[in-house]
Amino acid sequence: MDSGHREILVRLMGRPRVCFPRKKPFPVKGYLLLANLLTSAPSGMTRQRAATLLWEETGQSRAMANLRQLLVRMQAEQPEETPLVTVSPTQIELGAGAARSDLAVFLNDWQSPDSQKKAAAIAEFGGDLLDGIEAEGEQVTLWLLSERANLRQKLADASRSALEDLTRFGRDKDRQIPMIADRLLGVEPDTADHYRAIARAYARCGDQASAARVLDRMAQVLPEEVKAQPSVPQAQNRSVPDALRASVDAAMAGAPEPAQQEKRVPRVAFAPLGGLGDLTQQTLAHAFVEDVANSLSRFRTFQVIAPHSSMKALASNDPALRAKIRFDFLVKGFLMPGTGRVSFTVIEEDSGEIVWSAEYALDPAAMQDTFRLVSKMVATNLAREIERHMLDTSGPDSPDAYVHLLRGQNLMKTCTLPMVRRARKEFRMALAFSQDFAIARARIAQTQNIEWLLLGGADPELLHQARAEAEAAIECDPAVGLGHWVAATTAIFQRDASTSVKKFGEAEALCPNSADLLIEQAGVLAFSGQTETAWRRFGHAVDLNPLAPDDYWWKGASIALIRREFREAIRLCKRMEDDEPALRLLTVTHALDGQLQQARHYARRLLDIYPGMSAEEMARHIPDEAIGLHDSVLSGLKLAGIK
Repeated sequence: MDSGHREILVRLMGRPRVCFPRKKPFPVKGYLLLANLLTSAPSGMTRQRAATLLWEETGQSRAMANLRQLLVRMQAEQPEETPLVTVSPTQIELGAGAARSDLAVFLNDWQSPDSQKKAAAIAEFGGDLLDGIEAEGEQVTLWLLSERANLRQKLADASRSALEDLTRFGRDKDRQIPMIADRLLGVEPDTADHYRAIARAYARCGDQASAARVLDRMAQVLPEEVKAQPSVPQAQNRSVPDALRASVDAAMAGAPEPAQQEKRVPRVAFAPLGGLGDLTQQTLAHAFVEDVANSLSRFRTFQVIAPHSSMKALASNDPALRAKIRFDFLVKGFLMPGTGRVSFTVIEEDSGEIVWSAEYALDPAAMQDTFRLVSKMVATNLAREIERHMLDTSGPDSPDAYVHLLRGQNLMKTCTLPMVRRARKEFRMALAFSQDFAIARARIAQTQNIEWLLLGGADPELLHQARAEAEAAIECDPAVGLGHWVAATTAIFQRDASTSVKKFGEAEALCPNSADLLIEQAGVLAFSGQTETAWRRFGHAVDLNPLAPDDYWWKGASIALIRREFREAIRLCKRMEDDEPALRLLTVTHALDGQLQQARHYARRLLDIYPGMSAEEMARHIPDEAIGLHDSVLSGLKLAGIK
């Protein structure tokens, strides 16, 4: 990216603008794309990655269409001889014109040993990166904030070095100090060290008056120098106790499958919330009841029907649907209009006896306390003190954090890219209020795993982030099973089977009757060759959540594919409300079942989302432990017409 002394074609530092003739305004997302390539992907990026970055909350097919339109506009406006970007069917790369941007000049020369080149690079720093542009989407926003901070630090380092070099012999021959001061204080006027460095440079040149003016200005802007805040101590490294690890090993060695258990375990169902209230309060109350239900899945003395299914079935007038929900105890909730309170009643199904009843405040400020009380009382009356000590009473310090968690979990019921990313945004907002909220961190990792799958396993950085978030969740609270099972899922995607088995064992010991855990574990078992065990786990998960969300059927269909039960896989995919996440699966299963016309139909939809991607690239996310599956998927994709 050597720019020499050529004229700048595009400015990305400060207010972005192009400096060449054009017929129409240069697109804003074009500036974002160019800046991201220069800072984060100088060797280029895939079209899919660019579409994901720029249209994070849009469906993948729509995002790819938007990207095609953006590239057409950029190519129409950029100089023919010195294009800013060059494109291929799958890749976007920097063109020759990109080196003639102020950002490229700065990045190329800010560390130059030639003080004149370094000063010239500083002169190009016209302000914060893409100043005035409001990014849309979590990924591009985080990238932009991070890169602005990185560039400011580079400017500070380059400026201090240049000031020392240029005044080393007691003079500023080219009068560069005012320019460097203007650039440095223009972006960071509240940093005392900058003023001192500039004043020292003037003093070395014998210009005491200018040095005094700089120090006077510092006194006006920073009347009291801000003392550095003490660093926040790192969280203590908390690990699962040895006793728990021993119980995990024992459980993994001899725990019977659900179908083999002789003693019948009572089942608990949650009815949909009754009563009236505004829509926001109703939505929050339903999410709250689901969270209470999910918290009880850790008990061994009873099983909790997944609230997604029990609420849907019990709200229906369809007898067949209601018959699918078998339970011994029913928990009913009633939202009392105008009071901000909710009542709960636990009823034994056979006798109709009310086991327990109470009412609590649903005010967001008191919700975490209500959660603890309701969970504890239901568990006490059903488990009869046997496992009450296992109940997780830890939660966020802030009620706002808990509300954002509920909203995020509600969004995750729809397994599409925009909804998964919106959910992750809610979980990050929860962490902003309570940074040690283990469940929120685990949910962030879960969304990153799902996004990795939805993007075809093409972005390993998502798995690195997911692993870090899952480990942080475990460190915050090792007794929360969700962190362990998300870590297990991430590990299998990273080809780390031994870690996956270990983490799932720890999760199962902490949360033995969770339908969500069972479905995740079923997928990992299938990939590791234990297809019969995996199929039983899937069946048990669906038994606990018979009206399950889409990701259950998607994972069940994947297990059926590994078992080479292609028509069963197709049947399970058809139970999904949105089949876009399963397009690859539908393409392969139809092809291997001999339904080539239908397979080619799904293949066309698949290529609309992943244009130019080969069959080998689409099959690369399959774990190594899934012996033979890679070849089957590759064969199915090729039969469907994908090269």
